[in-house]
Amino acid sequence: MTMFRFLMAKSNNFALFGGGDTGSPTTLVDRIYFANGTRTTASALQVARLDVSCLSTTNIGYFVGGQNASFVFQSSIDRYVFSTNSTNTSGGSLSSARVGVACHANATIGVMTGGNPGSTTSLTTRELYTFATDGVSSGLSLTTGIGAASSFGDSSVAITAMGLPIGGAQITSGTKYTIATNTSAPSSAFVVGRYWTSAVACISFGLVAGGIYSVRYNNVDKYVFSTDIVSSTTTLSAARNSTAAAGDSQRAFFAGGDSAGRVSIINAYHFSNETRYTGTTLSSARWGLGGCSSAPGYL
Repeated sequence: MTMFRFLMAKSNNFALFGGGDTGSPTTLVDRIYFANGTRTTASALQVARLDVSCLSTTNIGYFVGGQNASFVFQSSIDRYVFSTNSTNTSGGSLSSARVGVACHANATIGVMTGGNPGSTTSLTTRELYTFATDGVSSGLSLTTGIGAASSFGDSSVAITAMGLPIGGAQITSGTKYTIATNTSAPSSAFVVGRYWTSAVACISFGLVAGGIYSVRYNNVDKYVFSTDIVSSTTTLSAARNSTAAAGDSQRAFFAGGDSAGRVSIINAYHFSNETRYTGTTLSSARWGLGGCSSAPGYL
């Protein structure tokens, strides 16, 4: 690839922020370009989705589960094709309808972990989405049901961060799932226990932002893949939960959320120095949305 084409490819990378609650569950999808912050309206989701989760490859973004406009839990998955700005219902679906699934993907497989099929239940289910066939299969189950967690990782592991277990305890723990071997181990502990966080990663570390447990948090935890060390980094501009996250190789966006009310703010972060800057706002304030990237920074 020539340098010109490389720069063009980088400038065309974008984040998608879809679904959520603007007063009711919505199909709205915002597309925001990483390089200049330009926002456009993308093709709408096939169904409205609140508390939706996302994963992506470099070709397609997937919006997983959630609640529709009638607040009915969903097992379906919407596919957004980056090159054509089009959405369609995926050939695959979750084994059961639920919200708050922790999602991460490498180039070939998406890992969909836990979730809530009801207000008092969290699942141990881990499912694997094979992109080439749109097939969904079972992975190694969690030892404890977890919902409203977030997930991040690199091409080999998916780390599920905190969440809300059955019984509602405050936990700082997570799991580290190795995709190739279908094996799991505890991850390093996070700084403070919370749920309804969002997470994103570059090639060397992941960031887990916001969340709630009794109170809302502006914390951002940094998880370094090579050492499994967790530390605190630059906080969000305000405490909020139910945000969405997406990133490329250089920067991360944390969008929307609930800060004692719906917000449209996007906090942008430079991976290189972990500084925060003000990004473009969403087209409407909302929480419980999902985020994915046309160029995930860890691939």
